[in-house]
Amino acid sequence: MKPLLHIMMAAIILGTLGYLCAIFLTILAGQVIVHGLLTGAAGMTVPVENMWLVFTPGKTIITVMIVTAVLRGILHYMEQYCNHSEILKRIGGRENNCAGIPQGIHYERGGCGV
Repeated sequence: MKPLLHIMMAAIILGTLGYLCAIFLTILAGQVIVHGLLTGAAGMTVPVENMWLVFTPGKTIITVMIVTAVLRGILHYMEQYCNHSEILKRIGGRENNCAGIPQGIHYERGGCGV
């Protein structure tokens, strides 16, 4: 277990950052909606003092959303790579065990479905 600890920690950190990106995407989408409602179709500005990102242009928020979405995809891929790498290393350490299947249990075509 110790040799794979760094891979497990990387997977946990990457997964957490990926989920934070997903949460931040919904927050930004809400900000775009609020920004559109406050500026209105007529172009009027409603004075709001404590609203986050109200004075940021909508295009900037959407650009940040796109970057966050791409980053989420990359983080998700890296997390899955770490998780699968860890499992394959654990399975690879078992000799003649057909990926964890108990000895004596084989498929019809010559063991482990080969």
